[in-house]
Amino acid sequence: MKHDRWAGRDVGASKKNYVSARKNCVGGLGIRLEQLSATPRGLRVDTPLAGSHNRQMPILCYSEHSPPPTLNRVVDAVWSVAVDPGGDATPQHWVLPDGCVSVSAHFHEHMIAVHMRPASAVAFRKPCTPGEKMVGLRIRPGHQRSIDLEELVRRLDGQSSPRSFADAERLLCDAAAWSLRDEPDARIRLMVDRLRDSKGSAVIRELAEASGVSDRHLERLSRVALGFPPKVLARIVRLQAAVRDIVTRPARNLNQNLADTAAATGYADQAHLRRDFVALAQLPPSGYLRLIRDFRFTLGKPMSDSF
Repeated sequence: MKHDRWAGRDVGASKKNYVSARKNCVGGLGIRLEQLSATPRGLRVDTPLAGSHNRQMPILCYSEHSPPPTLNRVVDAVWSVAVDPGGDATPQHWVLPDGCVSVSAHFHEHMIAVHMRPASAVAFRKPCTPGEKMVGLRIRPGHQRSIDLEELVRRLDGQSSPRSFADAERLLCDAAAWSLRDEPDARIRLMVDRLRDSKGSAVIRELAEASGVSDRHLERLSRVALGFPPKVLARIVRLQAAVRDIVTRPARNLNQNLADTAAATGYADQAHLRRDFVALAQLPPSGYLRLIRDFRFTLGKPMSDSF
């Protein structure tokens, strides 16, 4: 039996990826915390499930913006998702890897469900729930221990139900700011910063030398802090750079766009870009562009809709 420190009770081995603490509250919100054995949140795309092409799809809205100053050193972005309850088909979250841990809060009438999704090197796919509304934080690579999740849950417990996405984001950000704790290993922070600054092209051996450790030791540190070695993080960072480059180009000539993106983001050629895209995002670049075409994305500002 495994002890669940959140709920304060024993849980079976079948629940090793799920922890929960739930309370019935009067005038406030209870808490449910889940750890998902899934992947990180990056630039996201949501797609119909198989067999739903002839059915009306609910509109899915995604928004992200910079975190408040109190969370700048730990959080990459604050994000919000809303799924229109209309339509009879079920869209699917399809979230590209970015090396980040994701902490999200789903606000219900008398319950907050807090999800923590660890970093991974493959896309996260999960059916949406019509009417679903959630807000979340993308935690910088290597900073997952910089926020005390137990304290964050305690801070959210008993809060009033939010009336808007702005209220929900404020509740989550305030709770996270009060829950800050240890800084990450300086060697991991250096590795992540230089890989991001170079769009994944930094030489791992040089990163190890700059950190004062061997290649193998840096790989061990990375596996502990991130869940994968530095070379995998480099591929993820380069993929994210490629995605951001692709979506800014006109859609007239896809092949030329992909060749230009490959050259601009450090891939050997267009075929190399496509191979990495399929391996990490689990679909080709052309498929990604088709999927995001029909969904509403707002980067750089909060969600405007009310809760």
